[in-house]
Amino acid sequence: MVDRKQHLVESGDKKGSIYAICNGSFKSISHSNGDSRVIDVHLPGDVLGLEAYADTQAKYDLVANERSTIAEFIIPDYQEIESASFLKEIIALCGSHFCRFQDKYEVLGGKRSTLELVASFVFSLAQRHCTKNIVVAEFRLPLTRGEIAEYLGLASETISRQFVLLEKMKIIKTKGQRITILDFSGLQEVGNITKKEDDFPNYRV
Repeated sequence: MVDRKQHLVESGDKKGSIYAICNGSFKSISHSNGDSRVIDVHLPGDVLGLEAYADTQAKYDLVANERSTIAEFIIPDYQEIESASFLKEIIALCGSHFCRFQDKYEVLGGKRSTLELVASFVFSLAQRHCTKNIVVAEFRLPLTRGEIAEYLGLASETISRQFVLLEKMKIIKTKGQRITILDFSGLQEVGNITKKEDDFPNYRV
């Protein structure tokens, strides 16, 4: 168990274990030129700690957003790993991390309105909570409005205004940190996100 605000990893830590999130959520925090900002959010099913294996030490803090449960895997030196299936899983995890960062920079790097940015962020969270067989319409936002602003490079007040606008459009409903997606297709359209075959169906609450 990891308590809220507890550090799982601190920047500068030597590489060690890899962690899988069972319940709860975490955030990655970067420290640069005396400033700290949220650069990523991690949900159940995500694997943490792989970044340290690209270097000798961790570059970011990993902090629990809420009381969370993790599974710890102590990885031996790669020269001692003989299991091809294990290596295949590690490569697949690295690939999924790379794809998610590609998606993030595609969203942040384009000329998008603030509403499109916020809608895209909410859509990505909803997508990560759902599977092809299970659509999760309500979940807890893992970040505060201020942290979402850090993540998207916007002002906190701007985030609040865009949430209010999405509520007025009857696309989402919020209560504290809880958010309900009322219209997945509408959220996808407002976020100007290209539809794929495995995206949500025309789902409304």
